Amino acid sequence: MTETTVEDGNVVVECEFDAPPERIWRALSVEELAADWLDSVPAGSERAEAPSPQHARRSFEIIDRQPPTRITYRWQEGAGRNESFVTVELCPQESGRTLFRLTHSAPATVLVAANANAPRALAA
Repeated sequence: MTETTVEDGNVVVECEFDAPPERIWRALSVEELAADWLDSVPAGSERAEAPSPQHARRSFEIIDRQPPTRITYRWQEGAGRNESFVTVELCPQESGRTLFRLTHSAPATVLVAANANAPRALAA
């Protein structure tokens, strides 16, 4: 069963897999397997870019890796304004299954007036 919650502004998804953490870790870190869900991951790279369905560029960078239990990505959509972080934690269970916990967090949003990007009017 998958459970999705919002905790302190973060989206948290938890589910259990009938596999040990090491097997799930491979899906997160082996190029051929990760490409299935991260579009394209260059071999040996900690950073990748891919087009999104909205035609904006997406990029991610691995910023923390603790095999086989935790990995954190810095994720950006578009022109660098929409940065967030995705952390996956793999917790072995006594049953032999693995608790998969994904936390997607973003910095606090700063609201900007709709006309804040207008060119400055200069006196003639």
